[in-house]
Amino acid sequence: MSKSSAVHNVLVINDRSSCAFKESAQNKLELKTNLKITKKKVINEKDYWKINAAHDGYLKRFNLMYEREIEFHHKNFKLIGTDIIEGKKLSHNLKFEIRFHLDPQTKVMKTQDNKSIMIKLEDEGWKFSCDNHKIDIDNGLYFGKKNSYIENQNIFISGIINSKNNNIKWELTKI
Repeated sequence: MSKSSAVHNVLVINDRSSCAFKESAQNKLELKTNLKITKKKVINEKDYWKINAAHDGYLKRFNLMYEREIEFHHKNFKLIGTDIIEGKKLSHNLKFEIRFHLDPQTKVMKTQDNKSIMIKLEDEGWKFSCDNHKIDIDNGLYFGKKNSYIENQNIFISGIINSKNNNIKWELTKI
């Protein structure tokens, strides 16, 4: 069920998934077209880690590459992310969404200035922000337990791809 829509992806371009699925002989969905990991780098230090990875899942359909860089600063509990969508010959006006799927117990609220989303899970508070693109909250389904699902909420960043390089910067900070 989760593979039947594109929103199971972190990045969705023009309502399309980065890979395609087909039904197997056992009536299960399996990958029809794979994507290739084109970059993977991990730095792990005492008070800092950084992961950088990229894939070509949107190369054939949209001539785009997708890369994500995530940094975590242990001392100030800050996660900084940059999602990069780039291509040599870019089709203009493609819409994108970047989704952050949340635990069903998470409570979220958008701030009045529309620039941040406050997140509460148990006794902790977090602030999600993205200054250069629209952020919002959407309902979804959580598939964390085998053969079942429960409703949850997602944070998503959306916008239009309209230049050769699109850097989407976001931050998650403990408050």
